[in-house]
Amino acid sequence: MKKVIRVLFIICVSWLISGCKSVPDVRKVYDGPVKQSEELSYLFMVGEGSFPVNIFKIDGKNCTDTALLWNGSFQGKWGGFNVALLPGSHSFEFAMLEENYVEIVTFNMEAGIKYEFRIENNGIMIYRKSADGETAVDVKHNRLSPYKEPEISSPHGTLIQSEETEKEGSFSIIRLDGLAGSKKPSFYEYNKYVASGNYELMLTPGKHVLEFSAFINKNGKYYVSREVYSREVKIEAGKKYKFRISNLNETATDFTVANIEFVSFK
Repeated sequence: MKKVIRVLFIICVSWLISGCKSVPDVRKVYDGPVKQSEELSYLFMVGEGSFPVNIFKIDGKNCTDTALLWNGSFQGKWGGFNVALLPGSHSFEFAMLEENYVEIVTFNMEAGIKYEFRIENNGIMIYRKSADGETAVDVKHNRLSPYKEPEISSPHGTLIQSEETEKEGSFSIIRLDGLAGSKKPSFYEYNKYVASGNYELMLTPGKHVLEFSAFINKNGKYYVSREVYSREVKIEAGKKYKFRISNLNETATDFTVANIEFVSFK
């Protein structure tokens, strides 16, 4: 794990030293044939070499674009994104990597207009860009309530991410039963505290729906999920559980074809 930390640190520092602030290439996130630029609306965030925010859902659908899910890192422009959509009202679900919350923002987008995403005063702001300058956009905010773990004295099972289990994959909980992933195991917590990312998440007995992203280091090569996975799991009191990746296609750049299992262990 220490080697991984050193590699990530070197990459991030090198990127920051370069002094570059850039916007990744435009990603098409609308259905149908390619449109002319004046027929589209754009939302972008300037990349600054860190991971302050990731897009996990657009208009209620899980993001399936690696460059957006992993915040432009596949384009060498970490921390930014740039999406093209058809004009109209759109909602974006963001996981705030440093502030530890998940928020959905909804606003109307005009054809031929670019909008900039910024984090200001601990909140999300959207600006409409034009030749005359920029104006703040009226945005509807919906910050998801966090999942609350049961008391340790109450019946529960435990989902575990540890140095041992990460050999079979690292899994970052984004949503749990429709709520924001709790602080300890969340994706943004993992990126904030790169040293570990380990967690123990207590779950009440019964069925739960987990939404998560994942990656694995296999023989020195990283494989990352192309989408946010959703799984319904059944928890029994007193048992320990983990996710694990199997049947990894090591010739691919992601493991969408791999099997992700949820298993109990001792």
